[in-house]
Amino acid sequence: MKYADPASKRPGFLRTAQYNIPLVQDPLSDFIHSWGFEPVGFGFWSQVKKHSILKDNMLSQFMLVLMSKGQCELSCHSGCYLLSEYDCVIIPPYLMYTAVCISEEPVEYYYLGYQITNQEQKRRYAHLDSITTLQYLPGLLNAYAIQRLEQVYQNARQHEAGRFLQIQSLLYSILIPMFCRQDSNPPLTLPIRHKTNEEQLVLSCMELADRKIHEGLQVADLCSAFHVSQSYLYRSFCHILHCPPRTWLRTFRIEKSLMFLKSPQYTVEQAAEKTGFSSIYHYSRVFKEIMGCSPSQYRKELSGSQNGK
Repeated sequence: MKYADPASKRPGFLRTAQYNIPLVQDPLSDFIHSWGFEPVGFGFWSQVKKHSILKDNMLSQFMLVLMSKGQCELSCHSGCYLLSEYDCVIIPPYLMYTAVCISEEPVEYYYLGYQITNQEQKRRYAHLDSITTLQYLPGLLNAYAIQRLEQVYQNARQHEAGRFLQIQSLLYSILIPMFCRQDSNPPLTLPIRHKTNEEQLVLSCMELADRKIHEGLQVADLCSAFHVSQSYLYRSFCHILHCPPRTWLRTFRIEKSLMFLKSPQYTVEQAAEKTGFSSIYHYSRVFKEIMGCSPSQYRKELSGSQNGK
């Protein structure tokens, strides 16, 4: 079928659409996309009892806390923060923190866990102070953002198709203004600073454990590789990551094993073997301590969620 341009009255003349805002890649979008931010969990928390502890734990991924109602006090080694409606905070991995309800009205917040899939960016990010201290972003959200949080959360609870992309889109919609707030002209390169000996040691241990995950490295192996005592390694990990090296190693290996459990081509035994566990029994015991369920239960629940059950 031929279309005629009303202005020219010439049959078969095609016009090109003129967009007010042509879409082209911009440097900030390229920069944020290169990190490969991937959501790993999404939840909602409500607490009505004043002065009660909301959370008192340590995470193994980054987590966004998004306040929708009330006030709570979040404390960690770097200080104490008062969180109110529309505030946001990013909690890095392995940071021990405590959140306490301090308002008469109910405290409600959403929390979104995520990881960085680009390994090079992840290693470079480990050079920054922000990997060991939380980032407080007051007033980052608004009423529309809270409505969207609620809608995406309900869709995810009902296992609606496309929920992963919805949550990932939500994550990016929060990260973009976060980067913009840090500077009116966000730097598109990561600042490089001189690392302390403890930071360099911890970073080197992380890289070695990643390269040799299948060998099941122990604390003694890390000490031998970098010619340090166990007491110095212990102090370094507790100072930088706020957890002992043995705790970090166990959690790191379990996290790596999740990648194999998510793929049907690997058995539970293979997941244990590829992440350096000496036996399926040892693997299952450590997995349950950290994840709260067995590897088989985790895989079953994951399969059920993917099938929309």
